[in-house]
Amino acid sequence: DISFYGNAVLAPTVLLDVFGASSLETPTVAEIQLNAFHTLLLNAVTIPGIYLAVFLVGKLGRKNLQIFGFSASTVMYIILISTLTYLTKYPALLFVMYALTFFTSFAGTTTYILASELYPTQIRSAFCGMSAAT
Repeated sequence: DISFYGNAVLAPTVLLDVFGASSLETPTVAEIQLNAFHTLLLNAVTIPGIYLAVFLVGKLGRKNLQIFGFSASTVMYIILISTLTYLTKYPALLFVMYALTFFTSFAGTTTYILASELYPTQIRSAFCGMSAAT
């Protein structure tokens, strides 16, 4: 989950590179609205990833889904980082590659499944939060 939230925090900076804007320091209302729309598009890519996780969790199992998902995320981040100089010349391709890092974050959904199954009711809420934070 930390990689997903870190990715989400970085989104405005990436979107600025992809779609351009006058400044992050003094954006206009129109720029803020456009950035919100682009962020919505970016985060919408997460939804099919979550549906994929729901579909695969019964077939692969929780642990294997986490291994597969986090491995896919790692591969996507490596590809994105190693091709970033090239991708900055092609904003649409940069957006697609960055959006795929959101798609591959579906493995984080199993964090909540595992935590709710592993911890006793008395401590579940606290330990679910700690599990999501690590």
